[in-house]
Amino acid sequence: MPKSRKLVQVIETADSLEIRSCPRIRWVERIIAFVWVSGWIPVCVFLFLATFFQLGQLQLGSACFFAFLSSVAWGFLFFIAYFVLNRNFRFETIRIDPEAFHQEIQLRILGIPIWIKKRHLALSEAGLTRPFYNANEYAIVLATSGKPIRILRFHDDWHNIRKARKKINTRLKNLGVDRKDSPKETAVLAFRWKIDDNRFGTVFQRKGRVPFKMWGPFLLVSVIWNGFVFPFFGVGLYALITVGPTALAILFTLFTTPHMLVGLFFLTNTILALLQCACRYEIVFESNGIRYSKTWMRIGFKKFWQRHQIKNVEIKKSQGDLRTIDLLRNPEIGGGDIGWTNLYPYSILLMGENENKIGTIPDLSQNEAQRIAAEIRRNIKPLT
Repeated sequence: MPKSRKLVQVIETADSLEIRSCPRIRWVERIIAFVWVSGWIPVCVFLFLATFFQLGQLQLGSACFFAFLSSVAWGFLFFIAYFVLNRNFRFETIRIDPEAFHQEIQLRILGIPIWIKKRHLALSEAGLTRPFYNANEYAIVLATSGKPIRILRFHDDWHNIRKARKKINTRLKNLGVDRKDSPKETAVLAFRWKIDDNRFGTVFQRKGRVPFKMWGPFLLVSVIWNGFVFPFFGVGLYALITVGPTALAILFTLFTTPHMLVGLFFLTNTILALLQCACRYEIVFESNGIRYSKTWMRIGFKKFWQRHQIKNVEIKKSQGDLRTIDLLRNPEIGGGDIGWTNLYPYSILLMGENENKIGTIPDLSQNEAQRIAAEIRRNIKPLT
């Protein structure tokens, strides 16, 4: 298919709406994935054969060890292969007619279709859609009488998502569908702050918290990935030190080094998520200003704004996707019901002279932002 192909095709008639999506061509990503898989397959084959070799030598302990490494290696191979195929060769078609909602997903490799999923949902069970985004993809979430369905996934095309969602909702409304998705409102209405009064003034305090669904997968992947890759990296490094810079030792070390870096990334995410649980937040309304702090064992970020500096208070909701760097900065904002949606997208902006921003209190729910902003307006005067 030529590079100029449309990522989204809309076929609309009086009786039906059909939307077809295809992946963007990413040649660099495909080449890198091909090189990686080509290098990883020999490792998988070697571990598989080594297992049977140790069994032939009646070395049951070594055979079990190689069998474990082999299963992990093959598991990673199939996982990465599926991820690459799903990202680069995934074609999806949805169709809405007066009777039902239809979804078809297939992988199309060299023109050969491999069906992944076919779904048919009666309109009486369907609802309207809402946008979805996280650090990896854009999509549309279709409300149903049960669990919501994620459709039309894209990795870098928010414009087409908005366009398709508008057409889908218009068609569904014309067919009498009015059910809306009902995600849990706890994140929107949550108020995590404890309010107290001390000798300094009114104090808003809270502890950091990260759901298990955020740090648990990172911990599991980190342990499995590093436990598998580190021995191979150690063997290559040991060979370089003891045997010398032979071609095999250099090649082995160069091949395993990127995997070690990925493992360190997973480990860093896990540590940051766990450290977030030990984080302490404070907003103190003192007689002469506001003090905001984010600390770990009294060490961290602290900011103080004089009362006379603040001229206005605004509430802003962050737009766009939730980036990986946002999750590294504060893992607490992830962990939504569907994917890594931002649970706390609101910020309080403190404005000074000429509407210049002088400070920010970030990562709040809507209820928290409104409550804290009201307290600021009540305590800080004059406001324009």
